[in-house]
Amino acid sequence: MAKLKTRLDAISDVLSNRHRDKKMRHALEVLRDNPRQMFPLLGMDCDAWQLNLMKKLAGEECEPIKRAVIACGRQVGKTALLSVYGAYATMCEGKTVAVSAPSFRQSLELSQKIRRIIQRFNLVSIMKDAVIDLRLSNGGRLVALPPSGTGRGFTLDALLVDEAAFLGERSDLIEALTPALALSDGQLILASSPGPPIGLLFQAWGSENWHKTKVRCDECKRISPEFLAQQRELLGEDAYKREFEAEFVDMGGSLITAESIDGCASSYATEWLSI
Repeated sequence: MAKLKTRLDAISDVLSNRHRDKKMRHALEVLRDNPRQMFPLLGMDCDAWQLNLMKKLAGEECEPIKRAVIACGRQVGKTALLSVYGAYATMCEGKTVAVSAPSFRQSLELSQKIRRIIQRFNLVSIMKDAVIDLRLSNGGRLVALPPSGTGRGFTLDALLVDEAAFLGERSDLIEALTPALALSDGQLILASSPGPPIGLLFQAWGSENWHKTKVRCDECKRISPEFLAQQRELLGEDAYKREFEAEFVDMGGSLITAESIDGCASSYATEWLSI
């Protein structure tokens, strides 16, 4: 009797595992067809621009956007968008995704947010769980990279760069990693609050080859007008426009609006960024 019970328990475990695997596969199929549902399922209070951009990045109704630049005020949810999309790409589509930022600490922070989302859904088994390298049973992979030095040697499906406006002059991130997108014709997504009118984010914003999203802090329902008024008084107009109105303003106070950039994109930027 004891042997029979052991065998019955083993059969029950197998059937239970098969049932669980079937449910997990079905859940992944639902998320693949409805990527925007990840926000409410995670209990995240999101805005219309995040849902709209998630739809376009995931290719919910058309071909996925290959080049996207997001210029945002502070705390409007750009890193949340990158985190949810990074989790979707690795967990639901089995893609290899690299994340980076001006500092390795920021890269790790974004990587950890993506990792926590994957763990919360618990729909794909984690095969390797290292600080900078997460590998999933469906072939998905998440790699956290510093802004320079170790970017070569990868083949990627997507590269997500947070705070891209503040990559230092010595960063070789774009030169080293964008060729890694060649075989997959992968995605390059730049997100940042604008800095001075120089550098990678500024050039991308001035190129017609990129899908552009701009979000001011006064468009975010989670940031109060009273707080913004306090920050305008505290920081002054120039810093306030950079940090909260998503405008490119140099340290001398010269304002470069998104509209003026769209109207005078340089041929150099257009050629260099059409990668």
